[in-house]
Amino acid sequence: MLRKPKIAVIGVGNCGCNIVTSLAETRLNVDKLMAINTDTLSLFSFPLHDRFLVGKTVTFGLGAGGDVVKGREAAIESLDELINDLVYFDVLIAICG
Repeated sequence: MLRKPKIAVIGVGNCGCNIVTSLAETRLNVDKLMAINTDTLSLFSFPLHDRFLVGKTVTFGLGAGGDVVKGREAAIESLDELINDLVYFDVLIAICG
């Protein structure tokens, strides 16, 4: 018997988090909806249960400010922790903009 795949939808950055928040309001039938950001204030403005702050020591929770190098460093810093959180999903959909 086949099992239902576990699906996670991840919003990355403000744009991605806004889209995932809209999807949550439609009651999308997935196993996890998560917001990921480098900015603590922005991250906690999204009404999602699962939130992930990346780059705690790179941005100190103040955001990358559109700096792609800083954003990349923040992502690399948090990569192992993020992978551990998402390793049990069969399908991962990342939304960013």
